[in-house]
Order: sequence, then C-alpha cells, then structure tokens
Amino acid sequence: MMESTEMARRGAHAGEMLPLLKRHEIQVLLRAGHSHRDTAARVGVSADTVARVKREDEVLQVDDAVERRERRIGRPSKATLYGPRVVAWLAEEPDLPTQELLRRATEAGYTGHKSAFYGLVAAIRPPRATPVVRFEGLPRVRRRRG
Repeated sequence: MMESTEMARRGAHAGEMLPLLKRHEIQVLLRAGHSHRDTAARVGVSADTVARVKREDEVLQVDDAVERRERRIGRPSKATLYGPRVVAWLAEEPDLPTQELLRRATEAGYTGHKSAFYGLVAAIRPPRATPVVRFEGLPRVRRRRG
C-alpha cells in the first residue's frame, strides 16, 4: 500500500504510463550499480517496475506523447470494432455518405460518438480523385468599335 501512496504523491497513477524521465532515472541508477530495491525506493515505484524497465530499450527521447502514440497506449476507440463493416459497406457502395454509415453502425449496436466514427471512415475511405481542371488562357474579349 505504501507504493500506491508514494506513486500518488509523485503524480503517477495505477494504469498510467511511467513517464520517460522516470524510466531514464531507473536506467541510470541501475547502470550506477544500485540494487532493484534501492532504485525502486529512490524513484518511488515497485521492484517489478524496475525489473520491467531494465528489460526495455534505453530511453533516448523524453516526449511522452510521441511514445504513447508509438506504443499505441490508451483505450481503443469504440469505432475500431466497426472497421470491417465499414469496409464491406463501402465495397458495396463507395459513394455512401458517412452519415448513412453512422446510421447503419448505430443500428448494428455502435454506441460511440460520431466524431470517432467519422475519423474511422476517413481513414478507411479511399481518397477521392481531384478533378482535373485546365486553364489554357483567358477568353478573348471582343471590343466594339465605334
């Protein structure tokens, strides 16, 4: 129980990603010869966390947001489950409006927000070809004489 209060005091909560600077601190302490228990006490994490971080690659950058995206950390979108259905619907009717796809997904049990679903459809739908418009010159203007 002491570990969870220490983590809460330092700003880490159960289930959250350990910040990269903390990981780096653990790696530096281990390289300096500190034991797992000593390192855990100094950093405010469990000995299991120290052992896990020791097995990980060396921390080379400290941007937590980038690391979170690369490691795909976080709750998956509710819309992700409907990806195969959207692919099938678009295969049948490629020009189907996104609003209609959302209606079909809702009927199939989708309970998420429309923005998440619209993002899924945008990622799945093939890009539309941009029309080719040629401008070869301005129209000729006739001048009146007189």
